[in-house]
Amino acid sequence: MTVESAVRAQLAADPAVAALVGGRVYQLKLPQGVTLPAVRVQLIDEPAAYHLRGADKLHEARVQTDVYATETSGGDPYATAEVVADAVDEALSGRKFAIGTPPARRIAGAFRISRRTLYESDVLREVRILQDYDVFSEPI
Repeated sequence: MTVESAVRAQLAADPAVAALVGGRVYQLKLPQGVTLPAVRVQLIDEPAAYHLRGADKLHEARVQTDVYATETSGGDPYATAEVVADAVDEALSGRKFAIGTPPARRIAGAFRISRRTLYESDVLREVRILQDYDVFSEPI
């Protein structure tokens, strides 16, 4: 299981995130015409780590989560996106978790390193909140 798949699975299983977006937590690409709000998870970078005896077992990756909301999401799209982004952060930041049965990947910690808000002023009038996390994991 990839680290981004583990993060997506953690968000999809989190009760607070699920209460806000249902099952709309996607990896890499949002489906066309998806109902918003929704969350997208994407791997940004996963450098290899080595020490003098070979590869390090603890992997570090940068994973980005994007929360999307529009005026059709109900109410103020910025407020909606902010509530979902806060739930995503609560589900990930500083957390340890293992995904799979039996666990396929153990997350030793996820730490938010940035948060940005974008507004797409085109026809959709879409708000997007991007959060980047340093995620430390090890395959089991």
